[in-house]
Amino acid sequence: MKRKFVQLFTVLATLFFLGAVGQAEVLPGGSTGVPGRPYEIPDEIVIKLDKALAAQMNRVGALQGTTGLPALDSVGARFRAVAFKQVFPESKERVYQGRIIELSGWYKVKFAGPVDVPKALEEYLAVPGVLKAQPNGYAYTMKTPNDPDISKQWHLNKIQAPQAWDIETGDSSVVVAIIDTGVRYFHKDLGGNNASPANAQAAEGNMWINQKEKNGVAGVDDDGNGKMDDWIGWDFVEADSSCTDEDCTGEDNDPRDYNGHGTHCAGIVAAITNNGYGVASPAGGWGTGSQPRKGSGARIMAIRAGYDSYWGGSLTWDAVAKSYRYAADNGAKIASCSFGGGGDTQPYAGMDEAVNYFLAAGGIIFKAAGNSNVETVPDYISNRPEVVNVAATEQQDCKASFSSYGTWVDISAPGVAIFSTFHDKSDPQNDKWMALDGTSMATPLAASVAALIWSANPVWTADQVKAHLRTTADSIDALSCNRSYRGKMGGGRVNAYKAVKDKRVVASSNAASYDASALAPESIVAAFGTGLSDRTEAAHSIPLPTTLAGTTVKIRDSAGEERLAPLFYVSPVQVNYQIPAGTATDQARVIITHQATGTSVGAAPVERLGPGIFSANADGKEVAAANALRVKADGSQVYEPVTRYDDTLKKFVSVPVDLGPAEERVYLLLYATGLRFNNGLAAVSARIGGVDAPVFYAGAQGYYVGLDQVNVLIPRSLAGRGEVEVLLTVEGKTANAVKINVR
Repeated sequence: MKRKFVQLFTVLATLFFLGAVGQAEVLPGGSTGVPGRPYEIPDEIVIKLDKALAAQMNRVGALQGTTGLPALDSVGARFRAVAFKQVFPESKERVYQGRIIELSGWYKVKFAGPVDVPKALEEYLAVPGVLKAQPNGYAYTMKTPNDPDISKQWHLNKIQAPQAWDIETGDSSVVVAIIDTGVRYFHKDLGGNNASPANAQAAEGNMWINQKEKNGVAGVDDDGNGKMDDWIGWDFVEADSSCTDEDCTGEDNDPRDYNGHGTHCAGIVAAITNNGYGVASPAGGWGTGSQPRKGSGARIMAIRAGYDSYWGGSLTWDAVAKSYRYAADNGAKIASCSFGGGGDTQPYAGMDEAVNYFLAAGGIIFKAAGNSNVETVPDYISNRPEVVNVAATEQQDCKASFSSYGTWVDISAPGVAIFSTFHDKSDPQNDKWMALDGTSMATPLAASVAALIWSANPVWTADQVKAHLRTTADSIDALSCNRSYRGKMGGGRVNAYKAVKDKRVVASSNAASYDASALAPESIVAAFGTGLSDRTEAAHSIPLPTTLAGTTVKIRDSAGEERLAPLFYVSPVQVNYQIPAGTATDQARVIITHQATGTSVGAAPVERLGPGIFSANADGKEVAAANALRVKADGSQVYEPVTRYDDTLKKFVSVPVDLGPAEERVYLLLYATGLRFNNGLAAVSARIGGVDAPVFYAGAQGYYVGLDQVNVLIPRSLAGRGEVEVLLTVEGKTANAVKINVR
C-alpha cells in the first residue's frame, strides 16, 4: 500500500487551499512557546450589551453563534461567529465611586477562525445596544530563572529583565564582541556544559563559534579572514614588557582570559539564563532548566586585546583598533568596550579609521564612561558622537560615586556590585563568579539590553537600536541624588522591559495539530500574529512564492543559515508557510516582514519529526480530513468520503464508513504534515478505537507541497462501533487525535 493512492478528497483540497493551509480559519492551539507569545487572541472579542438587548437574546442559540437578534447576527455571520458566552454569569451590581458597575451584559464572542479584530470591534460597536467592544488577549506570568545566584544580581530586577524575558530573551544572530582581557570561553555559564579547562575545544553555549575554522583544516585559514584557526575569536596581545599573565608572546587563536575582567563583562552580556548554573543575563537566551551544550542567547565573540599587567588590566590601542576590524569582518553587531584612556581625545594607532570601519559595518560601540568621577571625556573613542558612552548607577538609581559623567554620556546602567562570571587565575580549574563595581560593568549591561532590542527587531539599523535604547530608559535626572548631574547621565537608566515590550511577536505551530512544540523541516506551519500583511492573499502556483502580498518569511536556523520560506497564504493575522528544506534542527528564528506593516519575530523549535493530522474543520481535532479506500475482492479500488458538510451545523461531520463484506479491505488515508522524515514503518503505529491498526505507508503525499499521508487498514473488529478516535505515533511522538465513524 504505497503513496500512489491518489487522494480524491474534495474537503482536503478545500482545506489545503482555503482553510487551515490557505485561509485565516485556523485556531491557535496549545502553548505558543517562548519567546514569541501572542498578546491578542485573534479569534475572540468581548462585547457589552445593554439590558434591553441582552434580555431579547436567545441564550441557547447564542451558544451556537446565533443570538436571534438580527443586527447582531448579521455581523456575526460576516465574521463567522460560532458562540456568544456570557463572561460574568449571575453577577451582582456594585457601586464604585458613585457609579453602578453592571457586568452581566459582557459576552465573549468566539469566531470560527482568526479575524480582523479591529474591524470586528468596529462593526459590533455600531450595532444599537452594544455598549462596548474590546479585544481579548493573553496574560503570562513573568519568567523566573533557576540560576542559583540570581538573588545576587540586583541589577536584573532594577532594569526589569524578568519582565523582558517574557517577550525576548536574546537571539544567536546578535553577536556582541567583548574587546577586553579575553574570555574564559570554557566557563560552563558561557560555553555550555561540555566546556572545561581540560576540554576547551568543546565550548559552545552562548559563545560565538567560527564554524568554518572549527570544522576546517588545522593550520589553514579556512574562511579567508586572515586569521588561521580562529574558531572562537582572536588574541591580539603582542609581547609587552608590562604583561604579567601567562600569554604575553604574540597574537594567536586562543583569546582566553587570564585577568578575569573580560569574563566578567561577557557574563553580564550573555551568561546562559535558566540553566541551573551560576547567573543570568538580559540577552542570555532561555535554557531548559539544566545546563545545555548550546545556548539560545546572543553570542559572545571573545577578543583578547588586553592582559594582566603591573597596573591591572591593560590594553593597547593598536590591539583595540585591530579588534574593531576583526569584529566587523566576522559579523559582530555590538562591541562592548570596558576600558578607557587618560583624557587624550586624539586618535591613537589608527583608531579613527578602525572605529569608522566598525560603524560602517552597521555596528554599535558601547564605551565605558570611566571611573574617575570627572566630567572629562576619557579618550578618542568616547569623544566620537556615534559611540554610546555608558555611566554607572547604584541600587537607588543615583550616580555611582566613581562614575564619570557629562553631556557626552549617552545612557546609564547599574554598575555597583554586579555579580557575574569570573576567571580566577589562582584557581583556573574551577568556574568562578564575582561581584565587581565600575562603568566596566555598566557598559556590557547596556550592550546586553541593546542585544535584546536587536533580537526583537532584527531588521532595525544601529541608529534605530540606539535611539530606542535611549527613549525607553527610565529617567533618573529628577532624583535629588542626581541633582548635580542633570543632563549628564545620558537618556536615563536602561530598562530592558520597556525596550522590548512593543515587540511584534508571531507564534508558529503545526498547521494540522496547532502544536507548537516541534516543527519539522518541509512541514506546513501556521503562524499567528498581527500586522503580518495589509491584505489577504493565497498562492495559486507551484513552486510556491517566497513573497506574497508584500510579505516574506525568513527562517534562520540553529546553524545560522537564513532561508526564505515558501508561502501558502498571508493575511493580517495569519501566515501559512513551509519550513524550508535543509533547515537545521534545534531552535530557529522566524522573521515575518511586510513592506508596509513592519516585522514580527518568533521562535520555531525545529525537530526531525513533528507529526500533525489535518482535521476537516481546521480545528486540529474531531473529524479527520481523510479518505476511505475500499479494495474489493476483485482488486478494484473505490475512494469514499469520511465526512460531509452539514449546512445546519455549518461544519463537517462524519460519514459512517461501512467495512462491507469480509473479503473487502478498507483503508483510512490520513492527511498530515511533519512526519515524512521518519525512519520507517517499524517506528510508526496507529490505534483506531483503541485497536491496533496496521500502517502501510507514512511519508510525503507526493502531490501537495508539505503534505504527508498515512495509510492505515481499518480493523474489521471495529464494525458497528460508531465514532472512534484515531491515534498515530511516529517514533514516540503522538499526533493530535482525530475521529472517524465506523458503521
